[in-house]
Amino acid sequence: MTNIDRSHPALQFMQCTNEQCGLRYPQAIHPQLSAGCPRCGSPVRVVAQCGSAQQTQVTQPPRPLAVNLLLDNIRSAHNVGSILRTADGAGVRHVYLCGITPTPQQANVRKTALGAEKGLSWSVHSNGAAQAMRLQEAGQFLCAIEGSGNASSLFAEPFMAEQFNASAAQQIVLIIGNEISGVDPGILAQCQRRWFLPMLGAKRSLNVAVACGIALYHLRFAVGAM
Repeated sequence: MTNIDRSHPALQFMQCTNEQCGLRYPQAIHPQLSAGCPRCGSPVRVVAQCGSAQQTQVTQPPRPLAVNLLLDNIRSAHNVGSILRTADGAGVRHVYLCGITPTPQQANVRKTALGAEKGLSWSVHSNGAAQAMRLQEAGQFLCAIEGSGNASSLFAEPFMAEQFNASAAQQIVLIIGNEISGVDPGILAQCQRRWFLPMLGAKRSLNVAVACGIALYHLRFAVGAM
């Protein structure tokens, strides 16, 4: 079973009866919904049904690292909402929303968070560099996703138990910066690790929410297994 949220009304898969169209698509089971094909308007028929509210399996990481997030000056509310949903799924303990980063009080954040913000611990901070300093002084292990400077591949650099004691009070703080300017240099200067995500195609960067999700799950599961 794939880890996809299906906590919605029961669905059925429809198929257009027009052989030249043949569109197959999901549709909620509701008597008032149109019976016509959304592409060509021809009659449609039910070809499969799937249940509602299927539960995703809950899996514990092999070594439960304590991971927090610091989002510094993220511009897009939709990106923030997507990150919050991923953070909830990855078991992030706390999210620090810094600078101009939108908060769950904004409707567009809630739109993509899909309720995940209700179960997350989060706080707002005007100055990301100052907050990073406070976390470092408290003994937290600061890591940034940042492609410039002395960064190492997230997947190539060993991150073993001797570098981080998961049983201690120390926690990892994963730092994600602005979509255009990246992580604030004042924050980077305080980080113990800088990582980049390898790019194999024409584009040289990923969407910030996608990059955050890759790094979070790597820390929670791949690193935890080392």
